Amino acid sequence: MVIEADEMWAERIRAGGVTDVTIAASAEVVRHVLAELGKAGARFGVVLVDGVEPRSEYLEDAARLVSEDGLLVVDNSDRERYGAALASLHDWHRFDFFGLGPQNAYAWATSIFSRQAVAPRGRRESFKRSIEY
Repeated sequence: MVIEADEMWAERIRAGGVTDVTIAASAEVVRHVLAELGKAGARFGVVLVDGVEPRSEYLEDAARLVSEDGLLVVDNSDRERYGAALASLHDWHRFDFFGLGPQNAYAWATSIFSRQAVAPRGRRESFKRSIEY
């Protein structure tokens, strides 16, 4: 399932085989769709928060839809305006990835949140050491 603000992106997603695409042009609409999914008991293995602004208005709603062993992915998580909303995820494990993206000449962060400490299969010790630095 995809909630998308941009009709052009929605069409590209549909062309890739995803049929359940909802257009949401505002954070208010996103919150409404997420609330309805929550009422229906929906849970997802991966929830990606990107696009519709202000994301901070629906981040907690999106987090509630992540399955117990699922992942919440937040793009541009280094932006100060998301600080308070991200702080609400204090009991989640956070993994930050910084780098250049395809359309900007500056680096930004994408963060992956998990309720459980996760690591790539078979590499748990080396992964643990790499995130301790």
